[in-house]
Amino acid sequence: MSPEQEEFLRLMRADSRRSSTELCSSLVHENPEWMALVWQEIGSADYPYNFRAARVLDLSNELHPPLGEDFLQPILDEIQEMKNEGIVRQMLRMLARNTLSEDQLFSILDFCMKLVGDPNVAVALKVYSMELVLSFCSFQPLFKCEFESLLLDQFEHQKPAFKSRARHTLKKLNKLPTQNV
Repeated sequence: MSPEQEEFLRLMRADSRRSSTELCSSLVHENPEWMALVWQEIGSADYPYNFRAARVLDLSNELHPPLGEDFLQPILDEIQEMKNEGIVRQMLRMLARNTLSEDQLFSILDFCMKLVGDPNVAVALKVYSMELVLSFCSFQPLFKCEFESLLLDQFEHQKPAFKSRARHTLKKLNKLPTQNV
């Protein structure tokens, strides 16, 4: 590992302020090969360093979309095994922001449906999961009924943030065609 890479990792691990995350993201933009270091840090470092790396990966993809494209499939492959809720949130956020294929969405459909239906899961995880399931419904309109039922079943027992997003999602869901065209 080069001294520059070691300094980058030190900076990324130093703190979790937005300004530090943005600085790390700009360094990754200048050195795209460092995204592999960030991904490795997510999988191998302890908390809070793995969470900080997840924020850098997500923000790098948000500010410079091509940077995260190579990591979408590895995220899809590993997200269900990730233990840290904050890392899962960042990865779901990144997945929801990107265009995924029907097969990619199908690979995490069950996982996302379970998150939406679990009363003990944080609202942010539910929100990003709703976005991903909605994207899947655009490929498979017949799945709309099942998703709508889940949202309506959860509605009464959820927090206002969930209810707000669920209403928004239901409106979008109702605009989708009811069958494949």
